Amino acid sequence: MSFLANVEKDSCFRLEHKNIHNLKELLAEIKDMHEDLFKKHNSDFYNWIKDVINDNKLASKLKNLTLKKNYIKVLEQRIYFLEKLDSGKVSDKIVKSLNTHNKEIIFTVDKEKCILCDVCVKACTKGVIKVKSDITVDKCVLCGFCVPFCQVGALSITTDGKQENPMQKTEAIPEFKNNKIFEGTIKVNEKCVKDCEDCVSVCPTHAIKRTSKLEIDEKKCIYCGACKVACPHEAIDLKRTEILSKGGFCSDLNNAIQRFIGREYITQDHYNRTTKKVRKLLSENKFEEAEIDSEFKIIVCDTKKCTACKVCEHTCALKNEKSKNLMKSRIRVYKDVQGENLAYSCRLCTDHPCKSACPHNAISIVDNILKINDKNCVGCGQCIEVCRFGIMTMHEDKKARVCDMCRKFEYNPQCVKACPQKALSYKKIDAKDKFQAFFQDLFEKQEHPAEIIMKKLET
Repeated sequence: MSFLANVEKDSCFRLEHKNIHNLKELLAEIKDMHEDLFKKHNSDFYNWIKDVINDNKLASKLKNLTLKKNYIKVLEQRIYFLEKLDSGKVSDKIVKSLNTHNKEIIFTVDKEKCILCDVCVKACTKGVIKVKSDITVDKCVLCGFCVPFCQVGALSITTDGKQENPMQKTEAIPEFKNNKIFEGTIKVNEKCVKDCEDCVSVCPTHAIKRTSKLEIDEKKCIYCGACKVACPHEAIDLKRTEILSKGGFCSDLNNAIQRFIGREYITQDHYNRTTKKVRKLLSENKFEEAEIDSEFKIIVCDTKKCTACKVCEHTCALKNEKSKNLMKSRIRVYKDVQGENLAYSCRLCTDHPCKSACPHNAISIVDNILKINDKNCVGCGQCIEVCRFGIMTMHEDKKARVCDMCRKFEYNPQCVKACPQKALSYKKIDAKDKFQAFFQDLFEKQEHPAEIIMKKLET
């Protein structure tokens, strides 16, 4: 069925003794009519398009337009898109799919709902969503992180045919109570052109109107940024000041909020939530309830002996990846805040945030040590983002890597064996003591350990 087909005879729009049967005929009549006649029938056009043509997207764009030339512009753009849709040159949806050995994940962008704002762009953990005159997601890895941020429901993800976001099974992804997820401020500056209504046509909540000047109702505004993206004159000043989320705790979320609001907000929010969560765990003595043994065997570094020679990094890269590239090492060497040298590998966190964050069940626990299933891993990087110590890495074949205590060498860590200063040892450490020490360290530094590592790597 054509999207531009004629309506039924009894549903035609009656205009000055003439029947209008479709959008093309309506466009032709509006082009020829006087501005006063257009204003007289403006609301009638809107109602006919909404109730008879049933084109809700077009009706929404036209609702608050007051100038004939802008009405014509929107109609022309919509008709051009519908013609391409009829011819099969474009689709009203973008669909990306991923099949693992045990499930099928499908990510969908509904172009009819998409308002071309910048929210998904800023939320995307990989920076692969692009918005200009259209939306593209060419290199999407189907992590699903952007989906709950979409305030108009244009993004969706299914697992085996069910509306299920793999990321929402973890604490990494936030929940939002309604379609307004931001608080902020929005203003029109002196660059605004008096006969332009591009921002009016894209506003999903109809918060923007033009009378003698452009007016914005901040009670209706959801700070989506569609108006700012659409404005050709950079006349919209938008600032998001708060994110109205419930839950969510990972580096991806921190980075997204930083892009939305700024570093200062996320630093304070991150520390407040970490402190609250950890103090609750410590006060309730929850660490003994972990569903793994109470003792761990991990690689421990004696900071008094470590000289930061990086022999451990070289050994790890050569033995495990057959590479001289130190970025492929699964152990990291850096100076801590006290200026002491320190070698870090996987800490075997009791709550396994990397395992919980993986949307494809690629990470499992074998012998109390992480194991990555390459068949399931798609290289989305969620595990890397949530790793508290910056130990998770990405292989050149886009597969995640982490220290497995040299499983293929029968749990005989080669870095420990190679250390010339005997600064490394492989020994057991009590789970509760390990976590209390880690969290106390976090309270004192007021900084995420992974952030400390990244700062050292950058310098």
